[in-house]
Amino acid sequence: RENPREYELRGEPQMEHLNAERLGLKRAGNDLDRLGMHGDAILTALRAQGNTLKRTNSNLYSLNGVISTSNSIINAVRRTELVDRWLVLLGMLATTFLLGLLWWNIS
Repeated sequence: RENPREYELRGEPQMEHLNAERLGLKRAGNDLDRLGMHGDAILTALRAQGNTLKRTNSNLYSLNGVISTSNSIINAVRRTELVDRWLVLLGMLATTFLLGLLWWNIS
């Protein structure tokens, strides 16, 4: 009984088998090369995405600083607005009281 792993050149059918095997291995090698190139392209795209995400992250931190500053300014304006409302109200009451006193003293 013959061992199928032993390749002895015994005519044309054996050569065709070896040639087909060689072509199959060549195709497999080409497929592996294409797979490697595809993997490299994916890694390059992922690196580019990572860099984009890093820039976006730093921009968001910068924006967060600006927004927190803006929020503190808005809160200060709101406090000032509230104080101004009370001052106007007290001023109107004081003016009304003084005008009432003047009117009462004149009459």
